[in-house]
Amino acid sequence: MGASSGRQVELNEAGLTTTDLCYSTHELRMQSLKGKWENLDVLETPDNKKYYNLSCPFEWGKYSCIHQGYIAHAEKSRKRHFIPNDCKLAYPSLHNSNVFLSNRTLHFNGDSLLKQIMVALGCLLNAGNHINHALTNVMWSECPNKWPCHGTRNCIECGQHSGFDHSNITLNSGATLRYGYSGKTMEYSMSNSVKNGDILILETGIHEWSDSKKLLLLNKKLIENPNIYVIWVITPQDAFYPYGYYNERWLLKHENYSKMCKKYTEPFRSRYEWKILNNSTEYMNHLRGVLEIEDLENQGDCKVEKGAGNHGDCAHYCQPGPPDILASALFTQLTQILKEEQL
Repeated sequence: MGASSGRQVELNEAGLTTTDLCYSTHELRMQSLKGKWENLDVLETPDNKKYYNLSCPFEWGKYSCIHQGYIAHAEKSRKRHFIPNDCKLAYPSLHNSNVFLSNRTLHFNGDSLLKQIMVALGCLLNAGNHINHALTNVMWSECPNKWPCHGTRNCIECGQHSGFDHSNITLNSGATLRYGYSGKTMEYSMSNSVKNGDILILETGIHEWSDSKKLLLLNKKLIENPNIYVIWVITPQDAFYPYGYYNERWLLKHENYSKMCKKYTEPFRSRYEWKILNNSTEYMNHLRGVLEIEDLENQGDCKVEKGAGNHGDCAHYCQPGPPDILASALFTQLTQILKEEQL
């Protein structure tokens, strides 16, 4: 089977994909997903970018490059797609999530880069009419309180599409996508909120207080619990020139410096996190998967860039864009993990 096999996904009568889905074994789920990035017409892929220009109720204005008026930049991100080697990704909008996500809670514990993946997953599921909007609660910044815009063009300061630190997106199956941010992700454990059968998605993040070792230690009991499904997301590489690292204090002194992002940045974060994980076998032996896509560090031209105002944004991606691919990869991992549990 060639690399082009990633262009289509076949579904059986139950809504589950065929056996050629990616991540078919635990060993494969503990590796970076291999493949290549291509620019495809959005019509070539069944689930590629099913939302646009704030058509999804969970989108943020700060990450919608088309909303900000950067049309060519938005289209570039929208058409970026990943073709896995010799396997396929599941498309959340087409997939019957009732089969395996029923009444489970997916806890997203990370910074705003993980939040982008959670929003993308919610938007793709929304495109498939899988959302129970009556039970969904997204805690947008309420007027007159304003979400910080930092000079972002066409920024929405409060109300829908502004910004949130807490959300519960409920599916028709009874499952919930939950994001809760304490201000500093590393300062708390989720032990009191994660129940048996739940899914915990961990990500270190890019902030100066982020610490992969501490995140592992804080969630040790959850990771070791065989009844909780823990997936580690390798933090997507920020594309700041020249260092390749987000540094808020440095940026405050250098306004307008990061208006243009590097297309390729050395994968500093990936190398560091894999080193920590590989040296922590007591944790690695319990993780159900590690989520990373090959060559993601070469997609810096899909970052928000100058649309984010005073300092630019070389950390977050335009949406739709690469977060949708990461969301589909996460969804595929969950499909395979939970399908195995049913056998």
